Amino acid sequence: INIADKHKFDIPILLIMFNRLEETLQVLDKILLINPIKLYIACDGARPSKPSESKVVENLRFVVKKKLEGRQNVKYLFSNQNLGLRFAPVKAIDWFFENEKQGIILEDDCVPGESFFRFTRKMLIRYEKDPRISMISGENRFYKLIDFKNKYSCSPIAYVWGWATWRQVWQQYEVDLSNHDFNIANRVFTSVKSRRFWKNIFKVEASRKLNTWDFQLSHLLMRTKTFCILPPSNLVTNIGFNQNSTNTKKENSFSKSLRAEFYSPPYIGEIKVHPEVIDILEKNYY
Repeated sequence: INIADKHKFDIPILLIMFNRLEETLQVLDKILLINPIKLYIACDGARPSKPSESKVVENLRFVVKKKLEGRQNVKYLFSNQNLGLRFAPVKAIDWFFENEKQGIILEDDCVPGESFFRFTRKMLIRYEKDPRISMISGENRFYKLIDFKNKYSCSPIAYVWGWATWRQVWQQYEVDLSNHDFNIANRVFTSVKSRRFWKNIFKVEASRKLNTWDFQLSHLLMRTKTFCILPPSNLVTNIGFNQNSTNTKKENSFSKSLRAEFYSPPYIGEIKVHPEVIDILEKNYY
């Protein structure tokens, strides 16, 4: 079903890209199918340690701008320097929410399925004023292990392979966790193993030894006692497991099995963490 047949898709979308042309174009093609009313494109600068990268990044920007030529309401944020995985996405999302009150965020390796946009849009509208919800994800890592009975549910941690949120939530985000409680996961998890895992993650994040931005989003959920909505099946395919990736070079059998599925309305669910989700997180993830 092509939403563009009748109307423009009325939720703004941010695409964060860097140095992967083929993957970026796959994601962009899916975005253009739904004809978004506003599109934001952010791109980090090339790494000085990789001299050949500047041409790759330059070419990517040229190809994307050429593809979007003539389209209205497209904004660009192209960095002249390399901010890296810790700061570039944060700067892009800051910029996005300086301009918009709500929106969808996709990175250049997260290919959304047909159902992703409809679902995130519906959830953004439905839970805009609900203080229990901080974000909506298109990713569900549990759907082959748990029968969600075609109902959406929640997670106490963040999943960012295609997600959506509101300005008022993002304003609470902090990339630097050094002044925060490293034991905050004790609110969510009971096993010593899980609690230790998250404490270590947050400590390492605060020391800047981890080049990431997304664990801080899980910290936000835990400290605000809010949730991430999960669809009952996975709605996004991650195609970023290759040598061009910074943090995910190898594709394992788990990531291979996560392919975008179809999920049609009516969207029925509840603001509750499925007990089996916590069980799997406690037993298998750490």
